[in-house]
Amino acid sequence: MADLTLETFKSRLKDVARPNRFIVTLNNPVGISPEQLSFFVKASKLPGVTTAEIEMKWQGLKTYFAGDPTYEEWSVTVYNDYDGLARQLVEKWYDKIIKVPDNTRGAPADYRQDLLVAQLGRKGETLAQYKIIGAFPTNVATIELSMDSESTVEEFEITFKYDYWVRI
Repeated sequence: MADLTLETFKSRLKDVARPNRFIVTLNNPVGISPEQLSFFVKASKLPGVTTAEIEMKWQGLKTYFAGDPTYEEWSVTVYNDYDGLARQLVEKWYDKIIKVPDNTRGAPADYRQDLLVAQLGRKGETLAQYKIIGAFPTNVATIELSMDSESTVEEFEITFKYDYWVRI
């Protein structure tokens, strides 16, 4: 019979990962330091994937096989500093994708970048790191402005589309 006591649980659990211990590296095609931008990231998430299912039928029975993966969009929430560095980044990045006044579009090699997100331990050691391949911004959220906002920092979300991710 299994030993299901609290003491057994505690003895087997070395430590737990904390969601506030992470760092994001926003490599970008516009020359803004990814290391500097890392300090503005307030929130992110480890990337996800969904595998489609292929259903096959044979003599009234069903069986399933793994289909193609679909990689979820990935987003970061960033603080907007006084100089608006993070906002400038994404606005300049969009100019690499499309220049709206001219209706000219950039080549994918000019705007797609590999991004990094790492889960960190208590001492700053990397517990898990993911490389997000071929990313580019698809949505830049609004920045809310209000006379009612006191003692707060502006923030906004950037959503990225990408090809796939790998754990490194």
